[in-house]
This record gives sequence, structure tokens and C-alpha cells, in this order.
Amino acid sequence: GHAPDDVSVNAEAFRTQLTAKRDELRHEEGGDRVTQLTRAIADDCADFLDRTRSYHTDREGELGELVHVLREAVDAVRGNSLKFEKDLLRSTTEMGRMIELEDIRELKRALSREVQTIRTAVAERQEHEAKHYETLNSRVQSLEQSLVKARAEAATDALTSLPNRGAFDVAVREWAARATHDGKVFTVGMVDLDDFKRINGTYGHPVGDRVIMTMGQLLGAALTAGEFAARFGGEEFALLLTTPSAARARDRLTAVLDRLPPAF
Repeated sequence: GHAPDDVSVNAEAFRTQLTAKRDELRHEEGGDRVTQLTRAIADDCADFLDRTRSYHTDREGELGELVHVLREAVDAVRGNSLKFEKDLLRSTTEMGRMIELEDIRELKRALSREVQTIRTAVAERQEHEAKHYETLNSRVQSLEQSLVKARAEAATDALTSLPNRGAFDVAVREWAARATHDGKVFTVGMVDLDDFKRINGTYGHPVGDRVIMTMGQLLGAALTAGEFAARFGGEEFALLLTTPSAARARDRLTAVLDRLPPAF
């Protein structure tokens, strides 16, 4: 129940398969089939745990990379500052010694050398900072792209490509807040597949998955701009509609469902 909702983990499919095998195991009396089912469940659980571990390892790697980039930035700033301060300190020390020079021409030459030293130190610092900024900026952009991709995958149902339950929870809170602020009424609709367990039991879970995937595609295609559909869980789907009343919401839902094949 606490598994990450990510495409690579595919927790929903795992739960569906596990439930089906458990149901079959409860009613199975043949010893060989019980052994076969038990081993299959154990293998499914092992594969799922491997995917979960891999997911967490990847997330830890991304966080570790982010910490590494930040640490590099801090070390670079500190290192550059120390070198720059050292160069300035040496130049000011040399300038202090110029007071001891009595020949004005030698004083001018010494002063010119130190001015050039300071200019060189400033130029080196600026060049190094520009290069380091470019490197850090490139790495940060790469991490940002990875984060955007990870967030999108985490909010998408792997089977239907619709938003998942977590994305729906976020969306309904945003719609409710907007309705409170603007006074715009909206409708929450729930759609599920009748006798879906019979489909799984008769044709198997691969066919059941195809049915859910097709249902998601049809629902997504039936919506208009501004409407929202998500896979709520199992064979259930949730809709957010901009209809201002229950009567209009009923008509809109009916229009959506009328676009589905009769088999549904």
C-alpha cells in the first residue's frame, strides 16, 4: 500500500496480479497447483521488491548528485575567494613597501607592476567563475529536466497514461481552491467498469489490462479542453468537469459515456 506510484515500479499491476492469484489460491485444492501458485506469488513479490529497491536507489542517486553539485559550488566559491584574497593581500603588502622607495621612477614601475597583478587576478577570477557557472548551470538544468520527468512519471498511471490517483488528489484540491476564490462550480464524476472481475476471470488479466487501457484512451479522447480525467484505481476513473449544475453534469457524463462502445 505504500509502494511508490511510478512507471518503473508499476504497483497497480502488481496488486491486481497478486489479488487474482490469492483469490485462486483460496479456492484451489490441487497440491501441484497450490505449489505453482505459491511459487508464482513469491516470484512476483521478489520482482516487485527488486523494482522498488531500484526505484529508491535511483532517487537516492539523484539526491546525491544534487548534493554533490551544491558542494562543488560551495567549494569553488570558497577556493576562488581564498586565492583572490591571497593575491590582493600580497599586492597590498607590496604597495606598503613602496613607501620605502625614494626613486620616483622605481616607485612608478613597482606601482605599475602591482596594478597589473591585481588586474590579472581579477581577470582570472572572472574567467574561472564564468566557466564554473556554465558548468554548474548545465548540471543544474540536467537535474531540473530529470526532476520534471520524474514528477511527470510519478503523476501518470503506467497502464492508461492518464493522471493517477495522486495527480487527481492534487487536481481536485486545486479546483476546490479555485472554486472557493472565483465562485466557479465544478463537478466530480466517477466512472467504473461493470463486471470487470468477470472479464479478468474469463479472459485473464492481460485482456483485463487491455480493457482498462482502452477505457482510459476513450475517456481521455471524449473530454474537452479544461476537463480532467484520471485513473482512480483498479477499474475506476475520476472526472473533473466544469459543469455548473448537477443536471448539466448528468448530461455531460451521459454524452461522454455515449461515446464508449456498447461492450462497456
